[in-house]
Order: sequence, then C-alpha cells, then structure tokens
Amino acid sequence: APSIPQQQQQQQQLQPHLQQLQPLTVAADDADHFFTSPVLFVAATTRTKALAGSISAAFALHQHQLVFAVGAEPLATAVKALATARMMLRANSNGLPVNILMQPTLRGRTSRNKSYALDIARVGVLPLGPSDDEGSGLAGSNLAPIDGLGFELRSKVVHITSSSNEQAAARSLVENMPARGQTIIRVAGPFATETAVLAVALARPLMRKRWGQDLAVLVVWNGNKAYMGRQTGLLLCVFRSAVDTFPPVVLLPPPAAKSVKKAQYWQRQQQQQQPKS
Repeated sequence: APSIPQQQQQQQQLQPHLQQLQPLTVAADDADHFFTSPVLFVAATTRTKALAGSISAAFALHQHQLVFAVGAEPLATAVKALATARMMLRANSNGLPVNILMQPTLRGRTSRNKSYALDIARVGVLPLGPSDDEGSGLAGSNLAPIDGLGFELRSKVVHITSSSNEQAAARSLVENMPARGQTIIRVAGPFATETAVLAVALARPLMRKRWGQDLAVLVVWNGNKAYMGRQTGLLLCVFRSAVDTFPPVVLLPPPAAKSVKKAQYWQRQQQQQQPKS
C-alpha cells in the first residue's frame, strides 16, 4: 500500500483533473441528481445502438448522465448514440418534446488520444426554432419556439471537417455566439466529430470568463442525404446557456438585425402619424 506522502502526492496530481470533471455547480436541492447519475464509459468496440439504448433507459429514472470517452472513435460513437437516444425517447414520449443537451469537457490528453467527459441532461422543449437555411436538415423537427417569440431565428451553419482547426472554431464560437445566439455545426466522420466537440469544450471556459455564459449542444441526425454521402452526418446545434444551472437553461437568442430595423421603422412611422400637440 502507498505511504501517506505518496497518497497526498497522488491526490495533488489528480486535483486538476477532478476540478475539470465537475460539470456544473448546483444548489444543494439539486445535488442528488449528480450523486445518483449513471456513469457510462465508451470503448472502441461499443456499438452505437447499444449505447443509445442504455442512455434512453437510464433517462427513464435519471435526468443527468455522465459519459466518458477517449479518442475519436469512442467519442463519435457517444455523440451518435445521443442522437439515436433522442429519437428513441421521442418515439415513446406520446408526442411530448424530448431533447438531450450535452456539455463537453476536455479531461486531458494521453500520448495518442484526448479524453472527454460529456455531461448530458434530458430536457423538454427548447425556446428556439432553427430554420432550414443552407440545408441544415432541421425542417419538421420539434424544436418549435415558445409561444410569444416575436422574431425568427436564423441559424449560422458551419461545416467542420477532420482538417479543421479546433482552436479557430472555438474562437469563432466565443466571438459570434453572444450576437448569433445559436450555431449549427455540420460534421461527418469520427475525426470531424471530435474536432467539433473539442471546439465546444475549448470555447466553454472562454465563454464563462468573457461573457458570463456557457454552451450546450443538441445532437441530431442530418437529414440532408446529398451532404451525407457514404458517411452518416450529424448536426451539433450549439446554444448559449446560463452558467451554473441544472439542467442547462438555454438562453433566448437575440433578435435578428432585420427584425430590429423593421421595428425601429414602424416605431418612427407611428410617431409621425401621431397628431402634434
């Protein structure tokens, strides 16, 4: 057995990793969700449908789960399983909207691969309505906006490949998400999926520090067959979310610039029509 100084040294070495593994800071009333949350480890031989079935079955009892993956192939399997599990849950929800939000964290790097922790939470309807611009494949989805939204959301569609730079993608998210409100990342293949997830994981602490906001991801299958080709494509819908909330609270997107100008125009028209005193 290791001595007491060796144990203290091991705890000091693990402390940075343990701090990264803390997905959210929640109130005491919500702490039980994390202590009882299932933990899933994804290997290179894990099948997507089997993992999706485990995730959907666990969501019947738990609202939060933690998924660990090391390397591009296991991470791609976990991300595809989230999209499949969402379809399974929606098929058995009696028409009620069901979505799975993911918040990735980069745990560390090994000699060959990177290690990821995916915090996933089951939520209902999201207060956003992605458009079908640029063949996003989201037409007909149940991501209906909440009643009362008076503007139309135009989502920016970004195509990430295996050769894309994750740091440049992360900087783009940090710079544009506060004004854009939502970004759809289109990927196909395990290495492109890892690049997209890594970009979100790198952008999250920067969003917290600069804007006081966080990021949450909804994974759906890409319905655009012309884009998918031989590989099965995924859409990673990146939303702004509030910091330290469980489940993640998606923030409403800012109104589009055209909507703002149109409102200002009609306001000026009304002021001109008012009789002068």
